[in-house]
Amino acid sequence: MEECRCGGEEVFVHDPLSRRLSLVRGERVSLPDPLAARPRHCGLPVPHLAPFADEQMHGDDRLRFTVAPDGTLGQVGFVDEVPGDRDAQGVLWIRMTPSAGATAAEMGRVHPRRQRECMSGPACQVCGMTLTAEAIPWVLPLSEIPASGMVRTATPPTCLDCAGASRRLCPLLRRAGSRLCLVRGFRPWGVIGSERGGAATIAAVTGSVRPSWFPYTDTAALGRVIAEQLIVELTDLDTVDEIPAR
Repeated sequence: MEECRCGGEEVFVHDPLSRRLSLVRGERVSLPDPLAARPRHCGLPVPHLAPFADEQMHGDDRLRFTVAPDGTLGQVGFVDEVPGDRDAQGVLWIRMTPSAGATAAEMGRVHPRRQRECMSGPACQVCGMTLTAEAIPWVLPLSEIPASGMVRTATPPTCLDCAGASRRLCPLLRRAGSRLCLVRGFRPWGVIGSERGGAATIAAVTGSVRPSWFPYTDTAALGRVIAEQLIVELTDLDTVDEIPAR
């Protein structure tokens, strides 16, 4: 990728029609700021991905289980299950209370539905803008990038207009370092979630067990899992640049 400078500042323009990143030269270019319309928390823009204080996970009081002939618990579900509670692979997802507005943002946390929509859309996790599928900008923490093999991540993409601010302001990206990639192919790989049933439900609700990664191929375990985040596998990507940990 060519270095792009405009008035001493690097500027990237995403042109979905030409399917490339174009170089902008000459006069200073005024780009729309997608963060200007975002709510603020302690002076910082609230990412689309972040939940607000009144958006809380719930649903464990509405669980039901199928029971096998030997008495063991089978698939988990909600007693009042509705379309949208499960994804295309049949995995149950945690519910969130809707926001009434004007509450504090919970920075650093992830809203399950918005994360899932950003991953599958795809859409920017910061401003929520829908992205073209031909070349998706994706800012990844270096801690999520293996030395070899496919990249699997629960971090949603970030549009080029938001990428710079995200890398400057996000504590995780500053701490871990980051790589900006252009992704041309990805597929659902699995979910981050917690098993339910007996002691597993108590552990999940009390937070004594952290959510785990479950591949979609593990159908036996997924029948008892409530998902919180979607994991995708990036199958075709190019590295644009990399910023080390600071």
